[in-house]
Amino acid sequence: VMAVHVDDLLIGGRGKAYDEANAELRRIFNFGSWREGGGPFLGMKLQQHRDYSISAGNATYHENLRMVRLDRRYRDDEPVSDKVVAQVRGALGTLGWMSSHWRPDLAAATSMAQQTLPRPTALEVRKVNDAVRRARQDPMMGIFFPAIPRERLLMTAHTDASLRNAPERHQTAVAKQSSAEESAPENPLRKMKTQAGFLLGCLLYTSDAADE
Repeated sequence: VMAVHVDDLLIGGRGKAYDEANAELRRIFNFGSWREGGGPFLGMKLQQHRDYSISAGNATYHENLRMVRLDRRYRDDEPVSDKVVAQVRGALGTLGWMSSHWRPDLAAATSMAQQTLPRPTALEVRKVNDAVRRARQDPMMGIFFPAIPRERLLMTAHTDASLRNAPERHQTAVAKQSSAEESAPENPLRKMKTQAGFLLGCLLYTSDAADE
């Protein structure tokens, strides 16, 4: 498995093929640093545990997040100054990065606050501070990826589509593929509701088949 974003690289695997590919990769490219078992990736701190599960988060982001300084004399419906708006942009930038990587619980509040720009009111700024306060309550909070036994691994692809703007084409295409044992030609992907007009995006994720 390999994940690449700009100058961040993450690889995982085991066995002879993985070891050979790893060695060839490090031979061809000059890496500034190389960490095994954990390290920074996209602003997160990843840590793989002995059971192969992985935790992701970054306490530093929480600790460096600052409340927006707002004069109490502002009325709730009063637009704030450019100086306050600049603070709001900074806070939302950090909240946006956190919510899209390891704090999904902040996503709704962050998205709603972003829609108030470029001229938020004092009440809307106070809601931004509520999100900041919530983010700072537990700096160690993050996301956890449990280790899934290969025989229970379930891969699901969920697609978004334009649906051609036709009322009768209202389904979203979904395809599921279970473990490696079911990936043979005689066991094709199981498709459900594939009346999709134009593909806009696809989300592929893994889960434990035992949780179905």
